[in-house]
Amino acid sequence: MQFIDKFYKTSLLSNKSRYWLDWAKNTDNYDYMFGVGRCLMPSEILFQDQAIKELIPILGNMEARVLKTPPGYGFDWHIDPSCNRQCALNLLLTPGIGSTLFQEKTTDYKKWIKITELVYSPDNWYLLNTQVTHCYMNTDFEDRYVLSIEIESSSYSSVLEKLRFL
Repeated sequence: MQFIDKFYKTSLLSNKSRYWLDWAKNTDNYDYMFGVGRCLMPSEILFQDQAIKELIPILGNMEARVLKTPPGYGFDWHIDPSCNRQCALNLLLTPGIGSTLFQEKTTDYKKWIKITELVYSPDNWYLLNTQVTHCYMNTDFEDRYVLSIEIESSSYSSVLEKLRFL
């Protein structure tokens, strides 16, 4: 089932996810914020994937970061700052590890929220609406790695419209 207002499973498949995971595990260029590591991926490594290279004329400028979440950590419910991250193209490099959840308020009871979980498929790219309240967590016993691409100055709906026809 697609939850198109929150995320979209694209038709893009990566042929470099294992290579990128090895790179992510072996680089020491992480900076840490709230326990989560963030590392800029050099474009010469990112653009080794043909699908991503083909997105440049469609989506414009992109910046890719690996997000490294240690076991037992997560990032609390939030909405990304709209000035620089209205949506993201994400690829889970460690399949089966951790969760990305989206929330919406319900009218049933003040304290209740409705939760939608994004269950990543291996090697699939997902477009995330980062303007919807979301969180991610790692309840596994090893680090969780996600490659996250920020698409400059583009809304979720405009990027979704472009990706749906690929």
